[in-house]
Amino acid sequence: MTDAFTAAGFHIASVAEPAPSPDTPSELLPPRIASGERTGFVSFLFFVLEAR
Repeated sequence: MTDAFTAAGFHIASVAEPAPSPDTPSELLPPRIASGERTGFVSFLFFVLEAR
């Protein structure tokens, strides 16, 4: 992803990998996350890009 962004002429200002919000309804989360187990995870990456 980072190579594609920079090849397209963007500067990566920041990358974030936030955890699910504590107020996310449990039915929207995978069962292992909703039950509090730490054997599973939800992974989202957010990129802030700046045009050069």
